[in-house]
Amino acid sequence: MAMRGALLAAAVLLRGCRGQQTTVLTVGGVFPTSQGDATNEDFNDDRRQAEAALAAINAVNADASVLPGVQLAFLAQDIAALRTLNSNSENFFQRQMAEEVAGDIAAVFRQADAVGVVGAGWSSDVKVLAPALGSLPLVSHS
Repeated sequence: MAMRGALLAAAVLLRGCRGQQTTVLTVGGVFPTSQGDATNEDFNDDRRQAEAALAAINAVNADASVLPGVQLAFLAQDIAALRTLNSNSENFFQRQMAEEVAGDIAAVFRQADAVGVVGAGWSSDVKVLAPALGSLPLVSHS
């Protein structure tokens, strides 16, 4: 249910971009998808949330009445390393590494001219990603 609310908020955000001349809008996604296994429920939740975000993008693209003249592109970034850094006891060097990883992720979205980012299910994800993203909106489903 929380993911649906976050994606609806992202759709409202994107509706505000309709006045732009751009016909393809890139939506970023941040999910920890490279770590874990089938027995790890947190990993499975993260994987399902990433799949739900992609399904929502596909649903918007399939219905031209939702964003007329606009096609959404989904650019997902794996934040497993960031999640790992945030999950352990924090010290100065870990915080610095987390900020560097977040900066690299944000740079990918800025280079792609993303209009917003969805994901970041933990508050510790948001805490380090939001400053790196700057004015790029981050919609979290948590």
